[in-house]
Amino acid sequence: MKKTLKSLVIALIAGVMAVSAVACGGTEKDKENKDNSSVATKKFEDIKIEASDDRDAPLGETIIKEVEDGEKDIEALKAVAKSEDLMIGFDLEQLGMEAMLAKKGENVYAKTSMFGITATMLALDGQVYLINDENKVYCKGTENDMAGFTAEELALDGAWDGELLGAWDVEIDGGTFRRLKVKASDGSTNFMYLYDDELKYVIGFMDEDEVIESEEQTDVTDEETEESAVMLVTAYRTTDIDESYFQLPADYKEVTADEYYELMYGDLGMDFEDETLDDTDIEVDDDIVE
Repeated sequence: MKKTLKSLVIALIAGVMAVSAVACGGTEKDKENKDNSSVATKKFEDIKIEASDDRDAPLGETIIKEVEDGEKDIEALKAVAKSEDLMIGFDLEQLGMEAMLAKKGENVYAKTSMFGITATMLALDGQVYLINDENKVYCKGTENDMAGFTAEELALDGAWDGELLGAWDVEIDGGTFRRLKVKASDGSTNFMYLYDDELKYVIGFMDEDEVIESEEQTDVTDEETEESAVMLVTAYRTTDIDESYFQLPADYKEVTADEYYELMYGDLGMDFEDETLDDTDIEVDDDIVE
């Protein structure tokens, strides 16, 4: 995960999967004439989205008008990512993945859930802890355990690292969003949707050459490479960060690393006792290797 969200948003969202659902018909030109005054204001939680594979309207939006101050929005997003205090959360429902990161100075709390496994990590006063909330235990870890969970790597900055192609006010289910379209440095195209100046959705698409290369190098089908996931951003802010994130729970018990991994992954049949294999552990048939 060293690639920040150039891999997480762009590769995971913008590349590996794309939005499948009913396209909302019509082009941007068809939709630009909608009067701004006709768009009602709604609470964000009451707005329903319907993802589309229409690259002119990935969330089925209707364009209200093009705006000229998109760079201001990009700079505001970048400023959040650079803050000493930061909270980031996102949900990739189509991939069954959730992640949350809270940061205050050098202390970092990260929690991820994927494939039914939840992992929690805490970097506190120079010490890393691995936490198992289900069994209320923790063990001491190393800096390597936090790789991929730094504020830089989860700050979503890869989504808007590139050329701003345009900015629009758009309407989705009665709510008015600011939509930013960026050609990312890796060649993908990303869309960011802000509601009341807060980042709410990120979605992206690979260019056609990348889709073809992905299909050639993997076993995924054409349908799978044409689909992408919508990232719901549940938090992207610098305030209201719960101090309890940066404390080891008083009722949790410290265990060894072996005990921790057994509790975390033992049911999956994984064996963590032998991390390396000697050359003598593997037999190679000379008839196979030529």
